[in-house]
Amino acid sequence: MKAIHILVPVLLAAVTGGCTMAQREGAFTGGLLGGAAGGAIGYQSGEPGEGAAIGAATGALAGAILNDRMEQAREANPYHLSVTEIARMARESVPDSVIVGEIQRSRSRYVLDSETIRYLMNNNVSDQVINYMLSTALQR
Repeated sequence: MKAIHILVPVLLAAVTGGCTMAQREGAFTGGLLGGAAGGAIGYQSGEPGEGAAIGAATGALAGAILNDRMEQAREANPYHLSVTEIARMARESVPDSVIVGEIQRSRSRYVLDSETIRYLMNNNVSDQVINYMLSTALQR
């Protein structure tokens, strides 16, 4: 357990040391969510502190990487329509044809993993829009 107390701050410092502001925000958010989840999981095994520490470190790393990928996509295409923007439009009942049209107009490309697809589905994004987003990975 003492090793965890030393390892986690060192890992977090290493993850966020040379980060951009967006990566730091992702690391912070990921660390909070990972710490909460890790604490809950660790509680089940009798080690909530250790679980929270491991979850926070893992979440921080994942958050920094995700935000870095999003930033790279935005730099490659400044008109890129983010997954969160698509989810917002779906929650606001924007018609599928308008969402697909915006994706086409922005020339956005997506490589969606199962977690992102689940996020889209949980935010009322239709199968039609998700399928179109998946098809963009093959477009040039």
